[in-house]
Amino acid sequence: MTGSRFAKVLAWTVLAAFLLLTLGPVGWRPHIHGYANLERFMGFAVAAFVFVLAYPRRIVLILTGLAAIIVGLEALQLLRPDRHGAVMDVVYKFAGMTLGVASGWVAVRLSGLRRSG
Repeated sequence: MTGSRFAKVLAWTVLAAFLLLTLGPVGWRPHIHGYANLERFMGFAVAAFVFVLAYPRRIVLILTGLAAIIVGLEALQLLRPDRHGAVMDVVYKFAGMTLGVASGWVAVRLSGLRRSG
């Protein structure tokens, strides 16, 4: 069985929100005062988790796809005068993505969402 329709819609909605929040004006981005790295980490942890729930048989594709998106978004920020891309931002986002994929994998295994056959 594959992930639910709700999980798929949620996963793509979260990704679309990241695109808007990352490439839009800095004022659009939610702020946890003094914890920008936590925002980066948790954002991609949630996104990866939801993508694994939506596509439980596509772990490698999720990892490579989100990794490419993370690097791409950081690079695109360099084109905006009010934003900046940074290597450490990529590190925090990759760490969050890794936790999200691992947590999603455990949740899928425990729930039986990924059934063979």
